[in-house]
Amino acid sequence: MVLRLLSRLLPGRRGAVVAVAATLGLAACGGAGDGAALSYVARDPAPQQTFSIAVLPLANLTNQTEAGMIVGLLVESALYDAGLFTLREGTAVRAALAEAKIDAGRLGNDIDSRLLAQLLDVDGVLTGAVGEYGYKFSLREEPAVGVTLRLVDREGRVLYASSDAELGGGLLARDSVSHAAARLVDRMVGRLADGVQP
Repeated sequence: MVLRLLSRLLPGRRGAVVAVAATLGLAACGGAGDGAALSYVARDPAPQQTFSIAVLPLANLTNQTEAGMIVGLLVESALYDAGLFTLREGTAVRAALAEAKIDAGRLGNDIDSRLLAQLLDVDGVLTGAVGEYGYKFSLREEPAVGVTLRLVDREGRVLYASSDAELGGGLLARDSVSHAAARLVDRMVGRLADGVQP
């Protein structure tokens, strides 16, 4: 049906019809990929597989109330799935922060990541922010997620830093913001895993 419509709109231009149809087909397949990603993994010292780390609650810079918590839990799950590091369990991290009277919502603004690693008795902390978590509207709503992550060790050295975004959907496929966020986090943790030393 699409080919017939394009053929009527572009008579005598079979090549253009095929090119437009192929482009529409690719757009219908899914999300945005990682063309705009920025990523750094330290080489000396490189993150070690044996590290113990705590995933801190991510700063939420969006209008979605729990976006920082949701993406933080996705990061934690992706790290478990990849078998990276020894993770301090998330509820224990949040309880330790509360006991020390540290507002988890202000971690990025007020507290040195190096000191948090020492307080939580881990080799490093994974921190960051969610800058976008919701839907963009054009012809129809598309899920959009933007995240930054940093792994900082007890000495205050940044061992990993990444910023990336995912625009989900496509013309034919329906997507949710949760699926877009999971794809994004999986990609970001994959880049970290590529730089981790055994």
